Amino acid sequence: MAMKKNPIFFSIAALGIALSLEAGAQSDLKKLWDSDPRILPAANNLRNVVATAGLAVVAKEVCSVGDPEPWVAVVGAVEARYLTCVKEDPNWAALKIGLEDEEENARQSGVATDPPMLMFIRAMKARGSRALDDKEAFCGNTPWKLMLDPAHATPEEIAEDKRIAPDGEIEKALEVMLRVRSLGQETSWVNRPCDKEFWPSGFELGK
Repeated sequence: MAMKKNPIFFSIAALGIALSLEAGAQSDLKKLWDSDPRILPAANNLRNVVATAGLAVVAKEVCSVGDPEPWVAVVGAVEARYLTCVKEDPNWAALKIGLEDEEENARQSGVATDPPMLMFIRAMKARGSRALDDKEAFCGNTPWKLMLDPAHATPEEIAEDKRIAPDGEIEKALEVMLRVRSLGQETSWVNRPCDKEFWPSGFELGK
């Protein structure tokens, strides 16, 4: 069965070289970044969440394993959250800092220019390029079947992966994938007030 197209799903090959945002706008955003203590923690989670979702989509494209739709749904939920928050408090626009090279690319691709999508473009380019450079290692060295559907990883599959790669910390990796995937499944957090935090309460994905 053909996969239903998602409006924010696009291939690695469609990503190109971008231009910068105007210097004045970037200066204003930088001031917000430096003065609002909520922005940096939110940006760190944004980078890690979207990079994880991007990696899952790359694995589908390069290794033909897994279903990208739950991971694309994560990016869609984070996009919706950004739009909710920036409407409530314009300071959240500072999450765009550092994504200058992706904005024109997004415009040319006909997709949103908000930070989650720009970060998704960056993740797809970086991780996709590395995966294509060494497809055999990328596809063979990670248990993608487990990682991309963590809720259905069986104890036997986990035990087998630990036998093959005892230093791989498979349980920790599966927990990360579960937490990220849940953002696109239970989306009530998207419309919660943004005055204190961007992410669900207590959500932190690490460095």
